Amino acid sequence: MSATLLAVSACSTPAEQAGDDIIAEANSAINVATSTSSSPSTTLPPITVAPTTTTQEFVANEPFQVEIDLRSTGSEPRFEIRLQPEIGMSQPGLLVQSQLVTASINDVPDPVLASGTEIELRYIVEPGGPNNPDGFALRTDYVRTLVDPDLTDPNVVESLTRQLASLQGLAYRTELTSTGDVLSIDPLTEIIDPVVAQLFAAGLDNALISRIPAPEQAVGLGARWDTSVDTELSGLSAMVRSNVEVVAISDTQAELEFTTTVTYLPGDVDLGGTAAEILPGSVTTGSGTLIWVYDQPIVASDLVLDSATTFDVDGLILEQLVGQTQMLSIG
Repeated sequence: MSATLLAVSACSTPAEQAGDDIIAEANSAINVATSTSSSPSTTLPPITVAPTTTTQEFVANEPFQVEIDLRSTGSEPRFEIRLQPEIGMSQPGLLVQSQLVTASINDVPDPVLASGTEIELRYIVEPGGPNNPDGFALRTDYVRTLVDPDLTDPNVVESLTRQLASLQGLAYRTELTSTGDVLSIDPLTEIIDPVVAQLFAAGLDNALISRIPAPEQAVGLGARWDTSVDTELSGLSAMVRSNVEVVAISDTQAELEFTTTVTYLPGDVDLGGTAAEILPGSVTTGSGTLIWVYDQPIVASDLVLDSATTFDVDGLILEQLVGQTQMLSIG
């Protein structure tokens, strides 16, 4: 799901954080770097959040195909891991997230910025489209947002609360296969404010980048498979690789453990209108648990993510470390 702007947004995805967190941290880090630099000519123009699209043109990115390599079907008995909720079902969800962000320019550090947020969601199951006969559509509504003042830097509580509150009332529709892959995502509400559009886009990207679908084949305890997808988020080209293992399974639910790595490819990027280059070694790693309950519309998750990204912005080296925990519960 993208600290005053997007760095502590509960909607940020690993890839969104790598780009959008940099934008949010840059101005304060720039002030530190330029005020302590021995060279008065070492300056960086302010970096601002650029809207992902204009008001009327907001469209979710088309999902990239996730490839699955089934390495082992596991032991007997084996079951098909599927999402098969009842059409018309309405279920609440809760996304709880905490985050620590550190940034530096030319090795001059910015203060560590912490945050804790909660987002209440509402899921409504709808019939799938004509190209998705075995799947379903899922409407997701942002019901309520909350910033935890005990976990959040006091300097950003007010601004973060205001920004997250702007998500309330927004909704999007996801076309899902029964194996948990995403076929399409479409916003259902008009977005006027460009910053809100950026936050909302981060939530949609989260649905795309965090998906780890199940194989078509029936699997049992100890089954293992790998997933891979090459994608682009916030202008950053990325390779996403995940390893999955079944640690518990029955005819009603399955528990999976996974590790994931997002490798950002070196190259030119646009950070809110400022030209930059993402440098080699920028990566996000994560691990966690996925709980599939077959009659529910969404996969519950509990994960930990760590990101390390480095940018060259007009000769200044901007580095950022992000540590994040995230839990999505249903019902």
